Amino acid sequence: MGDVELLFEADPRVIDANGQSASELRLLARDSNNNPVKNALIRFTTGLGTVTASAVTDEDGYAKTAAAAWPELSSEKINGIATVTATYADSVIATTSVAFAGVSISVLAYPEALTTGEVCAITAKLDDPAQQPIADQEIELSISSKDSQNLPSAVFSDGSQTIVLKTDPYLSCNDSIYRE
Repeated sequence: MGDVELLFEADPRVIDANGQSASELRLLARDSNNNPVKNALIRFTTGLGTVTASAVTDEDGYAKTAAAAWPELSSEKINGIATVTATYADSVIATTSVAFAGVSISVLAYPEALTTGEVCAITAKLDDPAQQPIADQEIELSISSKDSQNLPSAVFSDGSQTIVLKTDPYLSCNDSIYRE
């Protein structure tokens, strides 16, 4: 058997960032003569999401789990690109990517307009693709003003965070909030 080539793709390539959606990982191992590589142990790793740890190629060279299913990558509740690496014999490597999408953040300021010295409450909420709150995640808000500062916030079980700030002459609650 000569050199081994891994042909690797994910289907679908974009999934909801809801912690439940999954993408099938389809991998074909073949040798330099274009013949399938049988019984090859393929290991999968990723830095984002949860991936099937390993699979073995079948008689046609396709990597399948013990249940004869495609390996999978499951999403996290965060937008991002998951790069999955497939490795055979510690040296043959292939990668594919899957986008996790749909997490949104909403930021509300009340009141929206202030005069110097007034107090403004800012609430930020993180929602999954089904518009359900994502709890226990830190949201970092940066307030841009004459004296820029990052302010501490309180995290609530419904996935929202609230901070209260006092304005200076150069700060408008509505126009000066951005997500980092």
